[in-house]
Amino acid sequence: MSEETQKKASNKNTQLTQPIKHGLEKGLHGGKKAIGIGIKFTNFVTNIPFIAHLIRAAERFTDRMGNQFGAAITYFSFLSINSRINALFCLCGFYFSFKP
Repeated sequence: MSEETQKKASNKNTQLTQPIKHGLEKGLHGGKKAIGIGIKFTNFVTNIPFIAHLIRAAERFTDRMGNQFGAAITYFSFLSINSRINALFCLCGFYFSFKP
């Protein structure tokens, strides 16, 4: 290829990629602006004492494995007792079926 054709090809490629580059720069600027707004909003909300207390409580609950503790309480208070109640009904059914 001659130099003129290479220049035309590179010029054409530049013209094609220019809108994409401009769009990406615009998107990056918008993203940075959105992150800045999010940080300001987060700082504003966390400075409210009641909400800050709720956030700290949720973090402590998670740090101390509160989800697993809640699951254990659910299992031992409901699910295991439910099977025992079912067995009790079964035994009562057998007992009363022979003595009407």
